[in-house]
Formats: sequence, C-alpha cells, structure tokens
Amino acid sequence: LSGSRDFEEFVGETDRNDYYRFTLDNRSELDLSLDDLSANANLQLLRNNGSVIRTSRRGGSNEETISQTLDAGTYFVRVFSAGNANTDYDLDLSAEVVGAPDLAGNNRGNARNIGSLSGSRDFEEFVGETDRNDYYRFTLDNRSELDLSLDDLSANANLQLLRNNGSVIRTSRRGGSNEETISQTLDAGTYFVRVFSAGNANTDYDLDLSAEVVGAPDLAGNNRGNARNIGSLSGSRDFEEFVGTTDRNDYYRFTLDQRSELDLSLDDLSANANLQLLRNNGSVIRTSRRGGSNEESISQTLDAGTYFVRVFSVGNANTDYDLDLSAEVV
Repeated sequence: LSGSRDFEEFVGETDRNDYYRFTLDNRSELDLSLDDLSANANLQLLRNNGSVIRTSRRGGSNEETISQTLDAGTYFVRVFSAGNANTDYDLDLSAEVVGAPDLAGNNRGNARNIGSLSGSRDFEEFVGETDRNDYYRFTLDNRSELDLSLDDLSANANLQLLRNNGSVIRTSRRGGSNEETISQTLDAGTYFVRVFSAGNANTDYDLDLSAEVVGAPDLAGNNRGNARNIGSLSGSRDFEEFVGTTDRNDYYRFTLDQRSELDLSLDDLSANANLQLLRNNGSVIRTSRRGGSNEESISQTLDAGTYFVRVFSVGNANTDYDLDLSAEVV
C-alpha cells in the first residue's frame, strides 16, 4: 500500500465481514476511513496473525476512522456489520511513509550493528505496539565509561544495557515520557542496548551512546591462563588497575629466582576488593579480606618458583586499585 486506495462494498445479514489484506514496505502512518453508511458498521485493523491493533465502533451511520503508525509488514482491515444492519460503504486506506525504515532489530540476533563505539553516536527510531523492542550492538576496544541517553519521548519507553550473552547490566525505568539514562564503566568487549516500549505506549525516540576510554586498557587477565606476566620479581613493582561488576578478577604471574620474603599491598580502594596469593597450581597460600575500602596486605616467605596474585571484587563493588609487590631475598 502506497498512497490511497478506495473500495465500495456491502456488509449486512448475508455478508457480515469483509477483509482487505495489504503490505507496507516501510514504517508508515496508516489512515482508514469507513463512510457513506446507511446503517451501523464497524472498522478494525489487524496484524498478520489476526490479533487486533485497533477497532472503531462509533455507532449508527457515523463515519468510522483509525489512524495508526505501523512498521513494515502485512496487515488486514476488517469491515463488519453490527447486529442486523445492512449497508453499503466506502472504505478509504491511505499510507504515508514516516521517517526512515526500522533499522534496529527486534532481538540480539538481528540488532543494528554500530561496530566499534568511539565518541558519540545518535539514532532516531520508534517503539510501540507494532515494534516493541529495538536492539543495538556495539563493541568497546578499551575499558570505557559508557553514557546512554533515551529522550524526545512522547510516551513511556525504557532503556537497558546488556552483556554479549544477553544478561542485564543496568535498566532505566523512569516512567512517562521522562528521559532514561544509564552510565556504566565497561571493559573492552561486545554489548547490546535495548530500547523497549512500556505497555501500549507508542513513541519516537532519540538514543545517544557515548564512550570515553578510562585509564589504560585492562592488562591483567581474568584467570591464571591469561594473567599479566610480571616475570622475575626482584625489588618492587607497582600496578594500577580496576575490578568490579564487569571485571571481577585480575591475575598477575611472577617468578622468584631465590627464596624470598614477599610483601603484597592493595590500596587506594574506593570500595571492597580482596587480595590472594596462589601457588603455580592455583592452590591458595594466603588471602586478605579486611572489608570496605581498607588496605589489603599479605607477607609470606616463599621458595624459588612461580606464583600468582589475584585481586578480586566483592559483590557489586567497583573500584580502582594500586597493587604493590616487593620481594627481598632471605
């Protein structure tokens, strides 16, 4: 359907329903008008699966009208008589393309792929009864501060940030046409943004995504297999990094060439993080758990060999940290 089409027909005791099937190639504003009635007849707009989108029942010989913004797809119009009414009618259908075609997919599998996000990107789209979810996929090349803003709403829509596996990181639900926002520090990786309508709300929206690299890229691996390799430890080494909800573990690997006194210090914490010393096989030698943002420390005499230090977050705590390792031959 493009432009207008007009049909003259009859519904009544011998022909209670008339159906019309049409397709929209792009998101469009559809206007339906049923007039020139001599008795009561009603008008209905249906999805391709037969579920009802809108019905107009004004009674008597009054004109029936429906206006609805629809995504590209197949729909039906139903004209039906009321009771024993018999009437000729004139049905007018008109469609006008609104905005650009829907480019934000309805699930993670067909999400709009933004690619590597650096700086800001802005998207204008729609969610509502005919398009309840819009997904956007993006990649961060470095640990970044992500800011999401969903505004220019005329009705209620919500905002969600997801990991690559679909698990939820944050949701913003402020209600009404209020702006939705999410700010989150994220490690390098792939993420999704979901915009979704609330109830029967229909609204255009403006989505803004911005990412700013924070600190150096995460160089401390999340397990022993990809631990940051310090090499032979002699004297002191210092590392500044982050652990939190998006990066729960940081591992450091080091070697002692001789029997030594090892001192570990974890400080400059803004939230709770713990410290652990491990043997090469992963078994635990010592753990420091002092709670809150208190400094964690471990002192231990060790034989020559390879060891690991693990820094790990507690619960939903997020914190930068300063890790100091020092070794003195004994």
